[in-house]
Amino acid sequence: MTIAIDFDGTITYSPKQYPIPGEIRPYAQKVINALIERGHDVILWTCRDHQELELAKEFLKQNNIKISKFNVQNVQSCSNKIVADIYIDDKSFPQCFNEVDWKQIGQVFNIFV
Repeated sequence: MTIAIDFDGTITYSPKQYPIPGEIRPYAQKVINALIERGHDVILWTCRDHQELELAKEFLKQNNIKISKFNVQNVQSCSNKIVADIYIDDKSFPQCFNEVDWKQIGQVFNIFV
């Protein structure tokens, strides 16, 4: 399964001084790495590019978070829109009314933290 995950506000709390990443959300590292270990293709799906994307990649590396791909498609497409089976984003509806809860997301995939 292909899972696209946003960075700012989703893996991390919203940054106070963009482009410096915010703090990592509880359980994000454990759940994301478990998804990779289970064979899912996890794409970082973010508006960050160039140097801002490099800061996000460095943050993921420092926090030992594994990501399969960064802002790239799994399929041939003439669109820039990332194609995935599941999108995890702090701006999604109805989730946008609550905080991103990686413990709850893990439970959806039978990953208990």
